[in-house]
Amino acid sequence: MTPTLSPKENIPTKWREIHGSCNWENILDPLHPWLRLEIVKYGEFVGATYDAFDFDALSEYCWSCSIWSKDSNWMGYVAVSNDEESQRIGRRDIVVAWRGTVAPTEWFTDLKTKLEQFDDDKRNITLQCGFLSICKSKDEFTRYNKLSASEQVMEEFKKHVSFYRENGERVSLTLTAHSLGGALALLNAYEVAISIPLFFISVVSFGAPRVGNMAFKEKLNELGVKTLGVVVKQI
Repeated sequence: MTPTLSPKENIPTKWREIHGSCNWENILDPLHPWLRLEIVKYGEFVGATYDAFDFDALSEYCWSCSIWSKDSNWMGYVAVSNDEESQRIGRRDIVVAWRGTVAPTEWFTDLKTKLEQFDDDKRNITLQCGFLSICKSKDEFTRYNKLSASEQVMEEFKKHVSFYRENGERVSLTLTAHSLGGALALLNAYEVAISIPLFFISVVSFGAPRVGNMAFKEKLNELGVKTLGVVVKQI
C-alpha cells in the first residue's frame, strides 16, 4: 500500500496559537481539527526516526541508522520546511525529531533516575542523569560522535537560523519526539532558548518521561518554551 500524506490546513495566521502562544486555550478540549492535524504531522516526523532505524539483528549496522555508521547509535534528525510548506504554515519551521528507547543500553539509561545539577541557574535546576548523559556525552576517537548530541543539534540549528533570517524569513523551532526522545527534546529546547532569547520554540512529545524538577519546568516557562505532551490512556 502506497503511503499518503496526512491532510493539512493553511494556518499562516494561526500557527502561533496552534503552537501554544495562548497555552492552547479553547483548542485542547475539544481538540481543534487544525491542532489535531499538526499533532499528526509531527507524529509522522517521529515515526520516520523509527523507519530509518536498523532493527535487523543480523545487520552490521544494527541499532544505527540504516544509512549511517556502525559506530553510532542514531537518535534523530533535523528537517526544514520547504517553500510550499513554509507558505502553508506562515514561517520557516526547523524541526528536530528524536526517536525513543530502542537499544538495551538506552533502557538502562532510562532507569538512571538520580537528579544532577544542571546549569548555573540559582534556582537549583536538576535533571535526570541518564537523559543528561545521552545529550552531553561524546567521544573524540569516534568518527561521528566527536560532538555531543546537544552540540550537533545546536550547530545545525544555528546554521539554518542564520541562513533563513538573512533572507528575511520568520523562523521557528519545533522539537518532536517519542519516549526517551521527549526528554532530549526538552533539553534541546532549554539550550536553544538560553542561546537565542525570544525565539519561538515549541515541543510536541509523545509518551515522554519526566525530565527534571519543578525549577526546570519553571525556567522553561519563563523562557517561553511551549510544551505539548501527548499521552494515550489505556481504558
